Amino acid sequence: MATLMRWSLRYQILLPMVAVMLVTLVGVSTLNAYLSAQRAKAQIHNQLRDVAKTLSRATFPLTDVVLKQIHGLSGAEYIVTKQSGEVVASSQTGLTPPPLSQSPQSEDHLVLGKIVQMNQERYFHAAVTLPHQPDTNRSKLLHIFYPEESYRVTVWNAVLSPLLVGGVALLLVVVLSVFVSSRVTRPLGKLKTQVEQIAEGEFQPMSLPLRNDEILDLGVSVNRMAEMLSDYEEEVRRNERLRTLGQLSGSMAHQLRNAVTGCRMALDLHVRKCDVKNETIDVALRQLVLMERYLKQFFSRGDGTIKPHTPINLVAVVEEVLALVRPNAEHVGVQLQFTPPENPLLINGDSDGLEQLVINLLQNGIEAAAVPHENESDIQNVGSVTIQTELVTGNYVLLEIQDSGCGPEEELSASMFEPLVTGRVDGTGLGLSVAQEIAKQHQGKIRWERRNDMTHFIVEFPTINGEKKL
Repeated sequence: MATLMRWSLRYQILLPMVAVMLVTLVGVSTLNAYLSAQRAKAQIHNQLRDVAKTLSRATFPLTDVVLKQIHGLSGAEYIVTKQSGEVVASSQTGLTPPPLSQSPQSEDHLVLGKIVQMNQERYFHAAVTLPHQPDTNRSKLLHIFYPEESYRVTVWNAVLSPLLVGGVALLLVVVLSVFVSSRVTRPLGKLKTQVEQIAEGEFQPMSLPLRNDEILDLGVSVNRMAEMLSDYEEEVRRNERLRTLGQLSGSMAHQLRNAVTGCRMALDLHVRKCDVKNETIDVALRQLVLMERYLKQFFSRGDGTIKPHTPINLVAVVEEVLALVRPNAEHVGVQLQFTPPENPLLINGDSDGLEQLVINLLQNGIEAAAVPHENESDIQNVGSVTIQTELVTGNYVLLEIQDSGCGPEEELSASMFEPLVTGRVDGTGLGLSVAQEIAKQHQGKIRWERRNDMTHFIVEFPTINGEKKL
């Protein structure tokens, strides 16, 4: 396939516009110049006709003095001769009229004729018959000599103005065309650069032109495309990280399950053998049972099994989880506060999934509110985590967990619930992501906000009757 010659958009706009305006202006300027030249010539001839009429009707003798005065007014040279050719009067001494090559003209139809040369100067010549003069009964001839140089200067001055106007107009058209084409092509050049950057993987939005036209619409579309590609790239990277994490976690979960089962069995044997009843050991056993349960859920999610939802008391779930996380909170100096409502708050859900959601949010709050201590034996309750549960307008159940931590970093605020996003060095970035997924499975919503120097994580679940879908 033959390669087409590249023709810049600027020239596609500029050249046709300039060509059309050039032809138009040249035509108009040429016509004006021609008409001006004709008017100048007609003015000269009319002036000479008026002179001829005045002299032919004169009631005084035509002397050298009179002809010189007429020369000063019209710029032409005049000679009055007899029919025999003898010079009677002249506006300039030494002028001799040439022989007539044609009959004399009438004063009303006087037209300058051939060019003659006298005294090294070139003149347009015309001859007019004068009627009988007062000093003689015979007719005479009036020879009119108009300087060729004056004639050309007069015509050129008449032509010059239209040509100058046309030239200036043409220059303005060229400048305007260049400006218009630049105004169109310059933003297109920026759009081209932006698209090339997008092709190279840079999705930063471009600055939009201060104009309201198709170029602005195109810039908005390019920025929207860059934003969508940026989101898509981030989603692809996130999915790739999750896929890699899933491949690694499968084998790790199998080993962890074996280790947790062995540890739980060892503690059970220790309790039975030593007949020991200790709250710390009970918490450890419950934690190991919970870990086994989570690992089973992990394997069951891999084969697509979904646990059916049943009526669950959210308050009971919170109280059970508090018993599991309280030792950890006391260890890091965080006080847990929860005042259960008088009535149970029932929702349709999976008890294991809800436990995991509450544990993730509580652990996240405890870690945010915790302050490390150099001397672990000297622990003070410097941080706090408050749990609230309530029924809101009878439509949905609210779970709110507040912590006294400093809150997430600003650059993480928009992506806190995305997988593998964390602001802590030892964080995994999975707790809030899993909590959001569990909330969605229960037709709920989860959000966070910062107010009164507290970080609030709020989860809304539909009531047991499912009257409101969140």
